Amino acid sequence: MKKDFVVVHVTNYYFPTLGGLSTYIKTLKDKLEVENIKNYVIAFPFKWREGYEKIPIKFLQKIIHLLFVFMFIVNSFFYIHFLKLKHKK
Repeated sequence: MKKDFVVVHVTNYYFPTLGGLSTYIKTLKDKLEVENIKNYVIAFPFKWREGYEKIPIKFLQKIIHLLFVFMFIVNSFFYIHFLKLKHKK
């Protein structure tokens, strides 16, 4: 008896940022979809990274970066919990 499951990819880099990690996760996501395995990508928002990198004061930039990372972790936790409830039988 096959058990259904869901794969959640949590990453700090995903499209529109191009690179090896983004391409790898996109390829993995596509291959899992072909196998009819539900999967989701939770990515660190590109606009957040773009925003704090423009701050000229490095110390303030690091503080805001840590705040954004904390918000991303909390958001990811709640989204994964939501997915658990959504796909629970």
